[in-house]
Amino acid sequence: TTTAQHIPDIECDFEEDLCQWDPIVGWVRSSGEAADHTTGEASGALAAVDFAALEPGAQAKLQLKEAMQILSEEDTHCLQFYYKLDAALPTTLQLNLQTEKEHENGAEGTRHWMDEGARGQGWILGQYEVNKERADFGVNYYLLFISTQDTKTKSSIEPNMGIVYVDDITYTEGRCPTVDVCTFENPELCGWHAEGLDTGTWVRTSTK
Repeated sequence: TTTAQHIPDIECDFEEDLCQWDPIVGWVRSSGEAADHTTGEASGALAAVDFAALEPGAQAKLQLKEAMQILSEEDTHCLQFYYKLDAALPTTLQLNLQTEKEHENGAEGTRHWMDEGARGQGWILGQYEVNKERADFGVNYYLLFISTQDTKTKSSIEPNMGIVYVDDITYTEGRCPTVDVCTFENPELCGWHAEGLDTGTWVRTSTK
């Protein structure tokens, strides 16, 4: 019986190569410019897209070469990856699922996960339960990372200034673990508060 678990090399730390991920547009294996998530050193490797090397408005696409097949409601797997949106302009990273027909026709498929913004240089954990929203079991699907940049946003910064990184993709059987993440967009600070003599050291702020 074939299950989604049979996909070879869906997991990748990019230390040796791009594994089974195909850099269709814009994505490259990069090393020596930024500390990767695997080793924490600039000598490590990761997948990256530099928008300065692309035409304005271009989509950068990184696709799994082989399709997966979802057989039943019990066939649930957790895709996890670490990413950075190190960009001066609004930038998105999304994960799409393509049917074989969409894959053959070059269509983007359906978006199932996305983050957007200019997040800075910290690594963020991304998660997607591959079978969480699918109902058409037995169909083959391709995984596709797409990254775009909003070049229409008015800014004093030159367009296409930014880099998106992805590293340490893992794929495990079962549901994704619950991860509590605070983006500090909410003034309540997710329950975080300063303690000690100098409580004014930590404040919620914005660059806007």
